[in-house]
Amino acid sequence: MGQSHPLSSNRVVQRRLAPGPVQCLRCAAEWPTDPALSLACPRCLAVAGEPCRRPLGGNENACIARDVLAMQGGWLSRCEALTWDGRHSKPLPLACEIVHRAGAAGGQVSAP
Repeated sequence: MGQSHPLSSNRVVQRRLAPGPVQCLRCAAEWPTDPALSLACPRCLAVAGEPCRRPLGGNENACIARDVLAMQGGWLSRCEALTWDGRHSKPLPLACEIVHRAGAAGGQVSAP
C-alpha cells in the first residue's frame, strides 16, 4: 500500500501576484505595479492585469514582447543599468494559498 499524500483531494494550491510595489533589481526604479501588466501580451495572450503565462517557468511578470510594447508606449522606461535589452529586472512576487474545492470528495490521496 502506498503512502498517504498530506493534502486531501479537495484542495488546490492557487498562485497569484502578491500586492505591492515592483522594483528593478538593477537600477532600483520603482512602480506601484508593473507597468507592462497594463497591456495585454501579444506573445502568450495574457489579458491586461494578469501576469504572462510562462509554461516553462521564469521569475518575471511579463514576456519580453509585453515589456517592449510598454517601453514603446511610454509606460515603461529603458533600464539605465547595464543590460543587453534595456529591460528592467522585475521579480515576480507570488503569494500562494490552499483553496478547498466545493463538492469534492474528502479523504486522502494515496501515492503509488
